[in-house]
Amino acid sequence: MERVVVIISLILALSGKSENSFLNRFSFRIDYGYENWEAVFDSLSILTQQGDSTIEYNSTKEDIEWNNEHYDFYDHTCNFGFGVGLKVAKGLTLNGGAGLAFLWIETYDVDYEETPDTNERTLDFLFINHKPGFYLSGGLNLRLPLYKGFSLSVSPEVSFLRIQNMHAIDPDHDGEISDNYTVHQDMLLWKTDLSISYDFSRLSPYIGGRYYGFRQHVNYDETEDSFGEEIFYDREAFLKPQLFFAGIGGLGISIGTNNILSFDTALGKGFSISIKLQFGL
Repeated sequence: MERVVVIISLILALSGKSENSFLNRFSFRIDYGYENWEAVFDSLSILTQQGDSTIEYNSTKEDIEWNNEHYDFYDHTCNFGFGVGLKVAKGLTLNGGAGLAFLWIETYDVDYEETPDTNERTLDFLFINHKPGFYLSGGLNLRLPLYKGFSLSVSPEVSFLRIQNMHAIDPDHDGEISDNYTVHQDMLLWKTDLSISYDFSRLSPYIGGRYYGFRQHVNYDETEDSFGEEIFYDREAFLKPQLFFAGIGGLGISIGTNNILSFDTALGKGFSISIKLQFGL
């Protein structure tokens, strides 16, 4: 009987140790991020309905090039949420996150003069969501020691963002919200960061580069009154970044035991900033 008690005690002790060891691999984060990138058309289709008449238009390569020359797009995204990390091996961590997302797009008409330096831009439309959408993200971080305090990190990540019922603000009518538009958007974003950091014990600055991209799906319907008859426009556009590369830099600050406050920024055809507060178990 005593042997049974001893065996059970050993099993419980080992189980508890294993469980604690597994839990120590987890970390939790509070995430905040803001991004502002220049975008261009990737494709465009328009379906027009007037009475019994339906006309469908699909853009050609020449149409896309013309639109990208005469319109400028700026994507602004803002997200706030929570994340979790799991250390699966030495130097390898899996990350996931979810939370609220906001998105607004500035669209500019470009008025071409004789030289590009004299181009004038006017705000065409501003799409903005009055209710938050959501985002989901997942990725990993591979950290390899190089020499003394130097380390090389590779961090691929994929995220999805969904926004519904956006407002269309028309600057030609004193910035009023147009009731003629219904706008929905979703974005698939991906990026891979390659950076070198140095560990100063409490501080870990890093620099590197980022390959990033997104496929932004914009669906907006418009109703127009033409001499007492309604015309419906169903527009569907896909946007992509104007440039796929950016430089990155950041700083990690150790706060207490297993707690890290990090700041990250990226500069390219636009910029992004993010703040993360990580708690270890």
